[in-house]
Amino acid sequence: MKWLLGNYSQAKGVSSDGSIIVGYSTLFTGEEAFRWENNIISGIGGLDIDPCEIYSCATAVSSDGSVIVGYSDVEEPNLYGFGAFRWENGVMTNLGDLDGIPESQDCYATAVSVDGSVVVGYSIAQYDYEAFRWEDDVMQGIGTLIEPNIGGYSIATDVSEDGNVIVGYANTASGEEAFRWEDGNMVSLGKCDSFETKATGVSADGSIVIGINTGGESFIWDRINGMRDLRTFLTNNCCLDFSGWTILSAEAISADGYTIVGWGYGPSGAGQAWVISYSQSCLYPPKYSGGSGESDDPYLIATPEDLNSIGLDINDLDKHFRLTTDIDLNGKIYSRVIIAPSKLSPFTGTVDGAGFSVLNYKFDSGSFNNAGLFGYIKNAVIKNLGVENVDITNAGIAGAICLSNHGGTIENCFSTGNINGFFDGGGLCAWIHTEYMGEYPIGMPKPPVNTPVIENCYSTVNVTIVHPTAVPEFCTDGAGGLCAYAEGAELVNNYACGSVDARGIDTPWGDDIIIDNGGLIGYIKDCDVYNNYCSGHVVDGRAYSNPGGFCGEISGSQTHSMGNFWDIETSIQSNGVGSGSSDGITGKTTLQMQTRSTFANEGWDFVWEDDNGTKDIWRMCTDVSDYPSLYWEYPPPDFACPDGVDFIDFAILAKQWMLKELSYDIAPYNGNGIVNFFDWAEFANNWNGETQQLSEFISQWLMSGMYNADIAPDGGDDIVNWQDLMLLCENWLAE
Repeated sequence: MKWLLGNYSQAKGVSSDGSIIVGYSTLFTGEEAFRWENNIISGIGGLDIDPCEIYSCATAVSSDGSVIVGYSDVEEPNLYGFGAFRWENGVMTNLGDLDGIPESQDCYATAVSVDGSVVVGYSIAQYDYEAFRWEDDVMQGIGTLIEPNIGGYSIATDVSEDGNVIVGYANTASGEEAFRWEDGNMVSLGKCDSFETKATGVSADGSIVIGINTGGESFIWDRINGMRDLRTFLTNNCCLDFSGWTILSAEAISADGYTIVGWGYGPSGAGQAWVISYSQSCLYPPKYSGGSGESDDPYLIATPEDLNSIGLDINDLDKHFRLTTDIDLNGKIYSRVIIAPSKLSPFTGTVDGAGFSVLNYKFDSGSFNNAGLFGYIKNAVIKNLGVENVDITNAGIAGAICLSNHGGTIENCFSTGNINGFFDGGGLCAWIHTEYMGEYPIGMPKPPVNTPVIENCYSTVNVTIVHPTAVPEFCTDGAGGLCAYAEGAELVNNYACGSVDARGIDTPWGDDIIIDNGGLIGYIKDCDVYNNYCSGHVVDGRAYSNPGGFCGEISGSQTHSMGNFWDIETSIQSNGVGSGSSDGITGKTTLQMQTRSTFANEGWDFVWEDDNGTKDIWRMCTDVSDYPSLYWEYPPPDFACPDGVDFIDFAILAKQWMLKELSYDIAPYNGNGIVNFFDWAEFANNWNGETQQLSEFISQWLMSGMYNADIAPDGGDDIVNWQDLMLLCENWLAE
């Protein structure tokens, strides 16, 4: 410990490397702000014109020690009081104040940003003190929590590293409360166990705030957990023992937020300073089964508890998630959607099922509650996820994966099971739309949404919608094997095989409620619909229903459809659309629907051909055995027909063992394991005349390489080796 010069002194701030200390000391001229460096303490003066009557106090210093802020008495012709100052390069500058009265000043600087460019504090304003932020020679008040003319005041005590987050305290109708200011908004952090609060410090990034309360204790606040009693937090989360301490007063926090200093009365009854360090895991205990929720480190979902937790914390609705195994919900009956049930708090993040499924979602509600794994998604992404064996009954609006897809993308997903509801039902998703559905009052600006997409998905869910009697229509009233209602969406490369049954009612108040029901979609408006098919039974003859083999109704001048089919025999529907244009939607017999050329002739992209593209979306091994399937439905080691992983696939892998991909093995079908005349024809057709390219092609002539057996890890690593063989063994005889 080093004692600084003066009969009495207090240190108030220190540079980031500890080499410079600031505060105030009783020197020869009175109480004066000082700067200490290399064992030398120097007074930095004040704002008083009389150097013999200085009263100044330094309260904070920039990271490198070059800028000091504080307050000083001011006495000069026509000006008196206290003024906030900023000292740099030996020059102390009066920062002014907020009240604009030229004769007097009452202003105090309390903290400074790391680079010294932003100063915060408080100043007398029109009615009372108001916290300020000073930058570029301009001081601005940051407001109060209640109107100044009814007694509102605010005091800033600390600032984040970049100067963009300010903390302090302000009065409210029920007493003083700590605040956090950011982006022009001052937000109360509330009370702690009903006690008034004052913020005393903030971490460098502004995410953690500490302070004191009038109950003689302290608090800690963070974005995730809100305000918590500091003693309780450290005891319960960090397993620290504070027995015997009667006061725990937090005064300052480290830049990273994980060290706090303060003072209190210890077991001996004497006042004592303390320092506490804790780990990040104390503040943010591991959530779910791992991960941080970021795109490169998603939260891991491994249990039903993990899945249910997503819907319990609205702070996680914009995070990234990935399943690590199938999630079995067997034994639990839900009466609401699991995740994001409110349109005011939609899910906006990403869920990657990673090829796993949520199993046995069972729902039953007697009060028209809505059903689905997700309620409302907005600009979100749901991919590679299955929802199997759903059992939904007595639902208002229902979709196996989601109730409402507002500007989101659902891709490579599927659903199975049964849905029985009252108003709208879709085997995969009830609504997919760009329109807002009452989230904002009329006239309020609405943020833009993306084009909603369902792509490369399928559903075998059986959907039954029966509108209850004496209940007015309050939604779209549709039923579809994939979706009930689609507006402004893209529906590409999907299929549905479940049955669709819908019944409306003759209402006593006049207008009949007619339900649009179709094998794929109930109602379509202004959508792009390409390369989809359906083969489920669409129940006909129901009262107040509008059935179509593919869609109940199509409207809107911007609807474009092409390459779509429905089975006229299994659907028992001769019309593809109940009402509206059926352009681009063709009915076929079951035999035709199970013939590959039916679809290939319309441009469908199948594996093992490249005339219609090279994305390899669909697979169909033989005619007259089944309908087309999506290529991702098959195990990665199922390299070739017939369906199933067997010795044929093992032989293909063995042939490519330890081979790497050849850059010029490009034909046919994206390559076949050898560079030959197929590749020469493709190369010559696209050659730009560069001799280097020709030389590289010749160097690979008749060389063998891998072309489709590199499947692990995570889709391949450019060589066929033991990892690929292990994945094949794991899927042996799988179909």
